[in-house]
Amino acid sequence: MCSRQIEQRKGELSQFIFECEIKRKGNKRLRESRISLLFVKSPLSRRDCATLAFSFFIPVVSLPQEEPSRIGDRSTSDVVVRLRTQEGRDDWFYCHSFILIEKSKYFGDRLSENWPTCQILDSRNCVEVYCEESDFDLHVNFLRLLYVVIDGSLEDIWHGVKNALGILRVAVELGCPQIVNACANYLEAMPWEEAEEDEILKIIPGMGSKAQPILARVQPVNQSAVLRIFLWVGASDKIVLVVEQASSVAEIIETKSKVIEVAAKVLEAIGYGNVILPTAKRFHMVKVWLPFVRVTKPLIDSATTNAKDAPELKIDSELWQSLESTFVSMEREMEVRRECLGEGQQA
Repeated sequence: MCSRQIEQRKGELSQFIFECEIKRKGNKRLRESRISLLFVKSPLSRRDCATLAFSFFIPVVSLPQEEPSRIGDRSTSDVVVRLRTQEGRDDWFYCHSFILIEKSKYFGDRLSENWPTCQILDSRNCVEVYCEESDFDLHVNFLRLLYVVIDGSLEDIWHGVKNALGILRVAVELGCPQIVNACANYLEAMPWEEAEEDEILKIIPGMGSKAQPILARVQPVNQSAVLRIFLWVGASDKIVLVVEQASSVAEIIETKSKVIEVAAKVLEAIGYGNVILPTAKRFHMVKVWLPFVRVTKPLIDSATTNAKDAPELKIDSELWQSLESTFVSMEREMEVRRECLGEGQQA
């Protein structure tokens, strides 16, 4: 092939590669890619392809990745959220259903085919949310936060405790666990005023287990509860020994489940600092109860609750998650203390 023919073939092959990329874009599977000459089904002959391959490399056809979805982008939006108030305010926000469904239970229900009016007047393309005039801006901020990747480095997005409380209330109402967790972590680390504590106590019932760290700061100390925790700590070794020596019949499994429920509350109080114990005692509680929980959980999970000789065992997933987070928190504390002691000895 002469140089002129090579240039012509090069242009044909480049056009073919470009068309392949356009087809991939149409299927929404576009990525930055390099198409090797050896793997392209080219309309050219093998001899021509070989000549081109040994003569030069075909320039890479690279197309940019799709930009992330943004609230208010009408060109890509497939659903409108209408924020409305009794005073007549009615603002439209162009959103994306996959984001709303993924992050909010309320929007997930409203946009599902099971919603009663989903087939009426294209209601799946428009979701109305009614709110008080004083909460309007909070709902707007909530919608914007759905499009934000929230992590610990974005504390400035809350703009203070008062605003975080308002967004937390909206997130609880609209069922967004990601924002609820982020708000809870922020509030746990920030100082409050007395007026803000009253607002926290109103919101906490809808937060589930995530409310415990915050609740620990606003609840008054219960002297009798603290005394019972100290008694449980002192008797933990004997309790575990007695229960482990028993057989694994249904009644014993039920007893173990009750023991775990009480132990979870005790460990949670210790882990979150509601009750202050010496470091050695805290570490000892982990060593005693962690192996017991690891062995007992599979037994409870595998128990046949419908059998005649088996009791109803009702331990929800939140209790296991609470135990896990408590153990992780206390073990991290142990690691930090070991590191500090190691550095002190080296110094």
